[in-house]
Amino acid sequence: MSAGRRIPWSEARDIAERISIELRPHVGRLKCVGSVRRKKATVADIEFVAEPHYDVGLFGERTPITDPAKAAMMRIGRWVKGATRMMVVSDVLGHEGLRCELFLVHQPATWGAICAIRTGPADLGQYVVTHSKRLNRIRVEGGRAIHMDTGEQVPTDTEEQFFALANVPLVTPSKRDAQIIALANDLNRYSQGAGA
Repeated sequence: MSAGRRIPWSEARDIAERISIELRPHVGRLKCVGSVRRKKATVADIEFVAEPHYDVGLFGERTPITDPAKAAMMRIGRWVKGATRMMVVSDVLGHEGLRCELFLVHQPATWGAICAIRTGPADLGQYVVTHSKRLNRIRVEGGRAIHMDTGEQVPTDTEEQFFALANVPLVTPSKRDAQIIALANDLNRYSQGAGA
């Protein structure tokens, strides 16, 4: 998240739609996430999650194709940094200081985990990561969930599966800021009751 100026959600949504038109031909799947998806009143940056297209080798090995997405990002704004899993540009479509971040989901990361984490809020993702470990012995790292006892990957292809790791119900993105407040309050009440 950038610390630059904030713009109204409606303006950010319109910019995000223009960005998606540029990116969509160069990726397999694309979703706007972050504060735009959560419909926050103001937005400091625009984030997307995408699955790249793949080259499939002779023996079925899949290699992500990321250069076309990088070229599209460079048309959208001024290159800041990036590699095959994350790309960042600034001054998006002429909006000084506005950043666009593109998170590319390819194995072993999963779509549901990355969408949920990148949609935020950050405290909600941290809650799921912490409580899935405590409740179900599942650790989340690198955009995937792994059972700590068996080492097997746990399915998180959907956001619902990701939240289920910590027994958290899936709610619409615009309600997730309130959801983390409610979860924190419930946890505080539980902790106070357990200590009494």
